[in-house]
Amino acid sequence: MKKLIIVFACLLSAGLVLAVSASETVTPTTTETVTATSTATFTVTPTTTETIVASETMTSTITDTNTQTFTNSPTSTITPTFTVTPTPQGKAFAFPNPAKNTKEIGFAYPLYENNIENPDKKVQFVTIIVKAVNGEEAGRAYDPSPNGYTYVDISKYARGIYLYQIILRYPDGTEKKFPLDKFGKFAVIK
Repeated sequence: MKKLIIVFACLLSAGLVLAVSASETVTPTTTETVTATSTATFTVTPTTTETIVASETMTSTITDTNTQTFTNSPTSTITPTFTVTPTPQGKAFAFPNPAKNTKEIGFAYPLYENNIENPDKKVQFVTIIVKAVNGEEAGRAYDPSPNGYTYVDISKYARGIYLYQIILRYPDGTEKKFPLDKFGKFAVIK
């Protein structure tokens, strides 16, 4: 019962993708129609003896009718999709934090200045600076086409605490640092 609740919770917390497909089946059907007609003919010939001739004609007609039947069978498939990407917001953060059993860490940041959607104030370039706690630079990452998230390879980072700063550059040349004028922290656990 616990596994069912956990799976259901995962499905609720994850986005669900509904894929719908349809198939059509064409079934040709042949129908025979038999039509019987009966015609009675009476001939009266004036003579001194009256003769009545009766004849009957039987006509049989076979009509071949071709009828196509369409069958539409829609099929629905629900596929759960799990993502670890958080929604961009007004502040910046590292995820997952702590970074355990992963080769990369993600950094989320606001895509627009003051988190107000404005094409003139959309982030144009991102620089992420990572430092060890002793202040020594551990690495830099650059993102020329930011989308609110930048991932950094940490596979060569040793276990420990690291500091990070995200610098966002806007089209007008202005820059904004996150966290504001200081460094955020993340941990690497191996």
